[in-house]
Amino acid sequence: MTSNRLLQTDLVASRVDGWLSLSGGRIGPVELPASFFEGSERRMPTPEPGSPGPGRAITVDCDISFIFSTGGLEIVKLPETSPWAEKYNAGPRVRLPDIVDTEKGQVTGETPGRGPSWGREARPGTAELYVFPGARGGRVIADVVRLDKGHTEGYEPKVTEELIKMVVAAPGGKLMALAEAG
Repeated sequence: MTSNRLLQTDLVASRVDGWLSLSGGRIGPVELPASFFEGSERRMPTPEPGSPGPGRAITVDCDISFIFSTGGLEIVKLPETSPWAEKYNAGPRVRLPDIVDTEKGQVTGETPGRGPSWGREARPGTAELYVFPGARGGRVIADVVRLDKGHTEGYEPKVTEELIKMVVAAPGGKLMALAEAG
């Protein structure tokens, strides 16, 4: 996973304040259903312990907020805990009101021969929103599960808006501090 590799470099880690993972992996693994790989030449990989892989990002050694968003059909179940939330002494996961959108996203990820866990035609939907409150330093740690959605389906406008609100609410300043020091 590109984000994992980049965040393991001092150059990026010293400049990044947060990570918004759009189905790319969760710090703290999620289990992918076997159907995710249907219609693909790929098989369910078994990554080495401690290495990134489908549904799993590795824990990075930098201070960032982390927001994970995924389609409900591309995971078996969302874990109730988060090692990232534990790192920042956040409280237990809290479910906020669902995000209900009557408009479809702008991207259709339907791929012939691939099952619904991969993606279908863009359409309206509902997303569950979970946060881990009270994280040290005001870090934002959240999980968003778009119900009945696959991996490549476009993000609905209200879901996109909520993700942006969380990103903006996260503390920042690493890059500004570097600019002021230089």
